[in-house]
This record gives sequence, C-alpha cells and structure tokens, in this order.
Amino acid sequence: MGFSDEIGFPDESAGCPIPSFRRELRNLSITSDVCDTATTFAGSFTDSPYDWQRQLRQWNDTSTAVALTLPQLLTRAASGAEPLPHLRLLATAGAPCPAKLTGIWSAGRSFVSGYGWAAAGLCATMSRPLSPVAPHAAVSIGEPVAGARCYVLDEGMNPQPPGVVGEIYVAGAGLARGYHHRPGLTGIRLIADPYGAPGDRMYRTGELGCGRGDGELDHHGRLGSLRSDSSSATAPPPC
Repeated sequence: MGFSDEIGFPDESAGCPIPSFRRELRNLSITSDVCDTATTFAGSFTDSPYDWQRQLRQWNDTSTAVALTLPQLLTRAASGAEPLPHLRLLATAGAPCPAKLTGIWSAGRSFVSGYGWAAAGLCATMSRPLSPVAPHAAVSIGEPVAGARCYVLDEGMNPQPPGVVGEIYVAGAGLARGYHHRPGLTGIRLIADPYGAPGDRMYRTGELGCGRGDGELDHHGRLGSLRSDSSSATAPPPC
C-alpha cells in the first residue's frame, strides 16, 4: 500500500502528485509551497511559529488541504482548534509530537509526525498516518526518509532490538559536513558509520529511542551528558 492509499488521497490532488509532496514534506521545506495554495508550510523562520490564531485562519481562508507545521503551534492551538474541513493531511516536524495532539488533530484527516536534527536535514524521519495515542505514550517519529538511515545503538555501538532503548544515530546523504571552526565537536558528533560504506559517517544525536518492529521509531528524550549539544536551540549550526 502506498502513502497516498494510506492517507486516503487519490494519486493526485489539486494537481499535486502526492509522492512528490511526500518528498518535499520529508525534506522539511517549510518556506516553500509544493502545489500552489493546496499546501501550506507553517512556522517559517521569519514569522513567529506561535501565532496559531493567524495560522488557523489562513488554513481556513485558503481552503488548505495539506499542511506542515511545528507541534508547538498545534499545542497552542489545541484549545481553539477550528473544524478546518478542507485540511486532509497535517504533518508535524522539528520536535517530538505530544500524544494528546494525535487525538485532537487526527479527527477527520490524516495526521503524521516527523522528526529531525539540524545536522541531518531537519526532517530525517516521517511516520505513517497516526491514530489517537494514549496519554503519556510515545508517539512514533516514523521511519527514515528517502536517503537517510537511522540506527538505535547501545554504548558498544551494537544495534538494539525492537523495544529496547538506545541512542539514535543518523546517516545518509543529508548529513552535515561538520561544525564551523569546531573540529573537536565535529569529531565527537560526526563519527565513522560502521554499518555504511567505507568513509561514511553518522551523526550522534544524543537522543534516545527504540525501534517499534515495523521500521518506525519512538523517541524517549535526550541523554543528559549530551543535552547542551543535541538541542538545536543551543548547539552551534553545522555546515
């Protein structure tokens, strides 16, 4: 079953091929439109991502069918959520999605969750459509996007079986080259990938997760020893 079948879309919607949209969605191109006014990417770096009232009005006024936003915006908007009858696919990325949002925003539409790191293309994973998740349960952050690889490893760099928590490592074409003028930090965070081709590297995220057995991952917070470097708000930007 393809992604368009899972979310209930035909192969094309408003002239926008859904597989093409998913590629854009997985790259977190949050300042670009994919198919004219049918798709909205909310939370650009030039506008406040927390102006949720304006964002909901825009989605409603433009009959937006597909949107990508930050979970923080949806958390703020949850108590004042509008019906948004035209919104058929809603995706979050940039941070783990709280469980309560799945019950609120999956009603009447497909709701998916992505996650990523500045050193790995911002959106390295994307979930299948989510059903409501029980409070305090982990929400899937999805499977690696096209061109990315994710590992859950123990301290000895051995893969963890599904259901066992380990540290998340990310590899693939979207990986950054390093931190500008920070060779020490680059050496700590971007290390040799023992499961890739010779010369491949992987990014040590400093974050915990586990496999679900279906190719998707659950997120379980950050490692305390790497907390200051793993936060996209405090870490120096990779290049």
